[in-house]
Amino acid sequence: LMLQIQLCVSKTIVVDKSGFGQFTTIQAGIDAASAGDTVLVRDGRYVGTGNQGIKFSGKTIVVRSERGPANCIIDCQRIAMSMAFVFNNSKDSSCVVEGFTVRNAGIGIWAYANSSPIVRNNVIDSCNVGIWSNSQATPSIIGNTIQFNNNQSASSSTSFISGCAISLEFSSAKISQNTIRKNSGSHGGGISCFHSSPLIIGNTIESNDGGG
Repeated sequence: LMLQIQLCVSKTIVVDKSGFGQFTTIQAGIDAASAGDTVLVRDGRYVGTGNQGIKFSGKTIVVRSERGPANCIIDCQRIAMSMAFVFNNSKDSSCVVEGFTVRNAGIGIWAYANSSPIVRNNVIDSCNVGIWSNSQATPSIIGNTIQFNNNQSASSSTSFISGCAISLEFSSAKISQNTIRKNSGSHGGGISCFHSSPLIIGNTIESNDGGG
């Protein structure tokens, strides 16, 4: 009797915008990943195709920067309705995005359709909306700094979203240990909840305009 044993070994995929890794865009690194892998993003300012509207496609992987948010920036360049990360039907909390600065997006991070990612230790600033969670999504939003976002303009491409730093619509998010400050929104600068039941623990929420 012979038994065939197949080992599944997770791997680390390196993204380096300068060309010294396996891929030069974050999306390409994710596309090459399998369940359990880590996509490690080296320092730099990541812009353009492959570095915005980034999708995990339901993969249970970790996408993180190599040296933290001060050194790894995703800049969406103020393109209308641009987003850094999009989670759709990523139902496993093994989906992690960690250690980035997300800047100049319409929506920094969007979780919807029952997705449950971990969004951890990021800086989200100078966007219209920092994090938008809707359609039964249940993200864990942990240890982030969400600041200087502004969704007050009626002419903004994201004016249909209530709130600014974190906006929840039909969502049961866990929001803990974040710093949420100096955000402005017409229906809540800090955390906006509509038909939602979040768990909010141990956050610093200060100097937001429009509520929060």
